[in-house]
Amino acid sequence: MLIRDRGFNRGVESGPYPLEALTTDLSITHTEQQRAAHGPIPVPASTPLAQAALKYHGIITSSQSTDIAPLGAVPADLRARSAEIKGAAYYLDAAHTGICAVPANAWLNRSQNTDQHTHGIVIWVAYGRAAETDNLAAGWLADAEHHIAQMRAAEIGVAIAGHIRALGFNATFHDEHSTSVDLGILSVLAGVGQRRGVQVVSPFIGKRYACSVVTTNYELLTDTPLATNATLNPLRNWWGVNGAVSGRERRRQQRRASHLSQYPMEQVKRVDRPTTLILDDEVPRVPKRAEFFFRARSGDLGAKAQREVARFALKHPLTDGLMKPLRALVPHQAGETSPDPDPELNDATSNSRAIKSLSYHLGSNLTGICEIPRYAWYSHGPD
Repeated sequence: MLIRDRGFNRGVESGPYPLEALTTDLSITHTEQQRAAHGPIPVPASTPLAQAALKYHGIITSSQSTDIAPLGAVPADLRARSAEIKGAAYYLDAAHTGICAVPANAWLNRSQNTDQHTHGIVIWVAYGRAAETDNLAAGWLADAEHHIAQMRAAEIGVAIAGHIRALGFNATFHDEHSTSVDLGILSVLAGVGQRRGVQVVSPFIGKRYACSVVTTNYELLTDTPLATNATLNPLRNWWGVNGAVSGRERRRQQRRASHLSQYPMEQVKRVDRPTTLILDDEVPRVPKRAEFFFRARSGDLGAKAQREVARFALKHPLTDGLMKPLRALVPHQAGETSPDPDPELNDATSNSRAIKSLSYHLGSNLTGICEIPRYAWYSHGPD
């Protein structure tokens, strides 16, 4: 049966690409349920940047909590549940997100489903913008694009799994580095990819993506597989069907220099000094303990603030899923510095261009560079 979804009212749960406008085919479900499961073949990290991304991927995935909270109040409407999960994934910058029932054949070893997980949430992250060949970042990014996308897919998947566990349900994160399920089978069943031989590709981003999956016993509304030949009418894609990011806008962004953001900040008027008067020598340095988080903890802002700052944003289930890997990253902010500076990095203009290009590839919205004035540094640490 071929189905096309029309009259779609786009929300945050729909994502940047109009997957909902593509033809679907229910018969593919039966085909995929007969397929033998295969584990992924991880891409080796052969460059310094790829190794760095793999390091942080490991920190993120190893820090996820396995604790399951007491069952909380969740929507009875499966559509609302799925919209919340997809909306969270797209809010965290997923390219595609789909949901499917997990068939028995998708498990690499059927005895691995000891938690009786019934549903899979498939998350795809697209590769970032490539840097120009004369940009230092091009050399850094060579053979590292997939590892960066995999790190970002892990960030989202771990957060979603933590969110579901905070709701009182079981959830397990999978990706090509550690999985109990066939990522390709679930990607097809969840309606985010089409099978092309041994590969699963997207009608929009091809094979330039990384995938993570969350399996769970949290019942959700499932998606339908895309038809094998499903494509979007070029004119509809050009103008942005259903409110999705238009093909015209994507082409504009791809044509921009990689060190420029998606916003035309280069057109904004600049001045040598801020137009707000700052008397540099008269601005005092302040201790970190004077900032308001510490003042709240100390009771300066009253008993309610002192009580509430302890649970802070953790009271929201999605933030609960985010905070554990975030805190695990903190000790790694100040690593060792190489004793031998790269001789190529002696030009400030080239360095700035490369750093900005790398930041945008990693998903930054805006990156700027400045000198740090004396008064911007805390005078003392929190202790």
